[in-house]
Amino acid sequence: MEKEITIKCEGAIKELGLDILSEEERAEIIEKMTNLVCDKLMLKLISRISDEEIEEANDVMSGTDEKKKADFLAIKMPDFLSVIEEEVNSAKKEISNNIK
Repeated sequence: MEKEITIKCEGAIKELGLDILSEEERAEIIEKMTNLVCDKLMLKLISRISDEEIEEANDVMSGTDEKKKADFLAIKMPDFLSVIEEEVNSAKKEISNNIK
């Protein structure tokens, strides 16, 4: 899942014309953007699940099994792909506003 978010963030960087930055600068922005989107996704997930499910969510999402993460999100947050898209667009807009 994180890999897919990173790919979307890379695309956003290109759309913003920031692919002219150095590799190091792009990597730093993409990493921060990916972390921000992941954090916001988790906050939305937590707001939608019960207290008992939060521990399960933390265990699954902190693991390395990407399929398990995707399966968990598909069950607990069926619209997670659109949430990811929404959050990437939000981050892109914020970056755009800061570079003008």
